[in-house]
Amino acid sequence: MRRDISINPLVARLLRRPQPLIPAIGVRWVFVLGSVFAFGSVARELHRNGSLEFDTRLLRWLRQRQTPRLTSTMRALTQLGSAELLTPLSTLLTLGLWVQQKRRAALFLGVTALGSTLMNQVLKLAFGRERPDSSLQLSRTTGFAFPSGHSMASAAIYGAIAVVATTRFPKLAWVTNTTCSLIVLAVGTSRAYLHVHYPSDVATGWALGLSWPISLQPLILR
Repeated sequence: MRRDISINPLVARLLRRPQPLIPAIGVRWVFVLGSVFAFGSVARELHRNGSLEFDTRLLRWLRQRQTPRLTSTMRALTQLGSAELLTPLSTLLTLGLWVQQKRRAALFLGVTALGSTLMNQVLKLAFGRERPDSSLQLSRTTGFAFPSGHSMASAAIYGAIAVVATTRFPKLAWVTNTTCSLIVLAVGTSRAYLHVHYPSDVATGWALGLSWPISLQPLILR
């Protein structure tokens, strides 16, 4: 006599899903937890010693490669991560997505932008790390250094744009992802080159900035 075996609906859905789903979820949270761990490690080292030898060496290496033309290029690239550009850009894109009835995508981008800005300001005030030697800075800036606001904001917002493109506009995904990745890399590199941030400021800004939209995606952008 044949007996029917009942399967939990959630289990049945998981079994029907493509297998790459579970690795994708694992990679997401490994990245997020890894980013938080890396940030904590750098913060602990700064609290203990006040500086990182890695920062000093890399800044010296970058100074040795400064040229007038490269400096001009870096000053232009660093503006791609400025609040003067990212604030209107994220606002316009959020409104555009809302008008197109892509409400979850609009909420995702808006929360990412606002949350990354608030998080960065809180962390800067909490750690109060001074910027590198002001006499060597090639760009005017103020405020604390850790983590880099330009690096964190650009990683969060351009990262969120890439996620929206991938999930809502797949035909634009490859171009958008490549462009956003290059911009984030260029912005962070420019901050260290211009001597307004330590490399560890940039690295932690990247890590926290990218982990923020990755964390929000399963909660908002379904």
